[in-house]
Amino acid sequence: MIKKIFCGLAVILLFGSSAVSAKMDNPAVKQATDVVWAGLDYSKVKMIGVSDFNQPDIFPGMLTAWNELFMEEILEKLQKELHKTITADIDGVLKRNNRATAAQIEIRNGNDEPTSFTPEQIAAEVKSYKLSKESGVGLVLIIESMEKPEAYIDTVWFDIETREVLDVQSDWYKAGGFGFRNYWFSPVKRAIKEIK
Repeated sequence: MIKKIFCGLAVILLFGSSAVSAKMDNPAVKQATDVVWAGLDYSKVKMIGVSDFNQPDIFPGMLTAWNELFMEEILEKLQKELHKTITADIDGVLKRNNRATAAQIEIRNGNDEPTSFTPEQIAAEVKSYKLSKESGVGLVLIIESMEKPEAYIDTVWFDIETREVLDVQSDWYKAGGFGFRNYWFSPVKRAIKEIK
């Protein structure tokens, strides 16, 4: 709980109160009829735990599997809930994920430490995406940290043409479920549920 409060305050201080919600508060996001889904960005994720991340196929296999699961289980539902047309353009993020390595796993007990990318780091991630779409509003989830029983996720809306970050929500989301894939996919589902 302490780390959540700390992180929330940090995001408010860094982005300003108007950019701390994933509820489409930005007019450009609210008015967009079409949204480009850029994917789940695990390219810089930290996985912290003594024995939680000993799966041999995490990089890149599981990162790809989580993106595929999103496409299968969530994308259509999200489109209906937002009343927007959502087009997937995830190849750029998948290529970035393919460069992630087991060096991002930290074999140690977590300390409930706060984590958050700076606005500059989030902006740099957004600018790095190679998208086939040249304009419109993009949506990406940047997974910063996975530390049992939670994952720290940035829900980011951005202008595709200018790569301006339009809106961000950053928070810890609880993991749960049977099996490694489902357990660590559940924070993504919880982050998506907060988008109104």
